[in-house]
Amino acid sequence: MLCPVCRSASTKVLDSRDGRDGLSVRRRRSCNACGHRFTTHERIEETLPMVVKRDGGKQAFDRDKLLRGLQLACRKRPVRREQLDAVVQQVEQWSSTRGDREIYAAEVGDRVMHHLYELDEVAYVRFVSVYRSFESVAEFSNLLREMEKAEKVDPEGQRTLFEAMGRRRDG
Repeated sequence: MLCPVCRSASTKVLDSRDGRDGLSVRRRRSCNACGHRFTTHERIEETLPMVVKRDGGKQAFDRDKLLRGLQLACRKRPVRREQLDAVVQQVEQWSSTRGDREIYAAEVGDRVMHHLYELDEVAYVRFVSVYRSFESVAEFSNLLREMEKAEKVDPEGQRTLFEAMGRRRDG
């Protein structure tokens, strides 16, 4: 670690703490040459796969790009930055633990859509409208109808209904 003032490589760590996200370390350092004190933030290096785009091009997994897309979808919605950071963290962890060297952008997008649907349905629709690039209003309308159908189905309520019917037969 080089001192930002004198560029000396001789520094010592005065204090270390876990970062807010739990995956980074905040270190307070002092330069042995000039005495300047400074803070560094170190992140655990994860082996992230290359993302294969629709056109076949490849690029490194970019958590900042993913966060920007989520922020755009959640603009003017009651979604906190911490929630978006958590989604990015979950998608990043999912992609790094798959063991694949390459991952398709469509797979990343599907994973993001899954998390966004649980977080905010309007943000989900915004993200899907850009991500899936609909050819017509009818395609977009079909998506909204499918979402409405999914919302009306309540598996928990169905189980309760069947349990109530079973009790009537027994009693």
